[in-house]
Amino acid sequence: GLIVQGCPIDHRELGAFDVHPWRLALMTATGVCGGAMLRWLWPDLGALRWAVTAYVAAIAAMVCFSLTLPATLAPAMIGAGMFMASDSLLSVQLFKPGATWARGRMAALAVWFLYFFGQWGIAAAFLGPPG
Repeated sequence: GLIVQGCPIDHRELGAFDVHPWRLALMTATGVCGGAMLRWLWPDLGALRWAVTAYVAAIAAMVCFSLTLPATLAPAMIGAGMFMASDSLLSVQLFKPGATWARGRMAALAVWFLYFFGQWGIAAAFLGPPG
């Protein structure tokens, strides 16, 4: 089994994937959103098309795998979704110059907010409560 030194999770919980219908629905939505985003960005990706495709697949897989974690690790699930949202907004800023709604101070704050708290959620889930 998986043993993580100092991790407050019973490693036996990780072996039993907890995939309820609502989790499957979120996994499906993740795949659909990732595919739709990639399709929309595709004409503007140029030489980075395959690298971005691999990155979108990796991020979507991370979110989907997070949705199989035990409910006690819900902050990791939420954090993975926030991280994907952050990267989606960032990709619009990078590859869609005509998308003026993704520019400006509020969009920049949204990217950082989603990124920071997404990473925090993932880390907090596995590190456990302070003290």
